Amino acid sequence: MRKSLQKRLRSYLPNAGEKLRIAHDLHDGVVQDLAALGYSLDSIIGNPLLDQAIRNQLREIRIESSRITAALRNEVLALLNEKNNFNEIIRERFSNSNIELQMQDAIPYFPPNIATDMNKLIMEIANNCIAHSSATIFSINWRIIDSDCEIVLADNGKGGASQKSAHLGIPSIAKRALDIGARIEKIDSSHGVTYILLIPCS
Repeated sequence: MRKSLQKRLRSYLPNAGEKLRIAHDLHDGVVQDLAALGYSLDSIIGNPLLDQAIRNQLREIRIESSRITAALRNEVLALLNEKNNFNEIIRERFSNSNIELQMQDAIPYFPPNIATDMNKLIMEIANNCIAHSSATIFSINWRIIDSDCEIVLADNGKGGASQKSAHLGIPSIAKRALDIGARIEKIDSSHGVTYILLIPCS
């Protein structure tokens, strides 16, 4: 009886693929909508004709909405990172899009304290590409340079994504790079966007 109940309960739980799909839907839908709502609040708060008392109340709401958005994004990215093999995650992500993923080799192993945030950083860039770039190709290449690992992520999309159009993606990318001690360079042109990450290997 107990085993039968456990089996039925497990059947109600989403499998790994379904959890990944839900996480992507949340990231591309709810998280982005919350970020857009925050920018709308910023526009209202900046209106010089707005009553100061109302402005103060809206500012408190804006701060709380930013906290909720950041917390939800972190939970979603943690869900995306549940699978052990990140290379499978990134391939599965692009298999559900119209963008061809070109990977030179599997992304190298990093210590857990770096790998988790690095994977989230790469996934953030990939999600921005899928959502905003209109690209047909996204490539990931890497090489070891002295004591650093250089990872180059590039798309052939339209480029020119502003902080507002990409919602919270761009500042989040910069923060994640800073958190793992990585240097990041973004090259943005009409032929696409390239991110160059230099991540300490030791």
